[in-house]
Amino acid sequence: MAVFVKIAEYEKLDKLLEETKEKITEIKETLSNIEDIRQKENDQVEEWSKEITEVDELMNEVDELLLSNKE
Repeated sequence: MAVFVKIAEYEKLDKLLEETKEKITEIKETLSNIEDIRQKENDQVEEWSKEITEVDELMNEVDELLLSNKE
């Protein structure tokens, strides 16, 4: 079965498909950037968590030293 399409309609469709491909590429790049940012945020939060844990441990040591000196 032969399909006949007007050249103008074919060109419009071809242009639309090309624009859609470009948009998909842009979306993929945006998602990749978002993933990078999210990873950096997660790394930073993890670093902050480690630092807070270290400070907490130091505070507990200081507290224990102070309490042991009272006795």
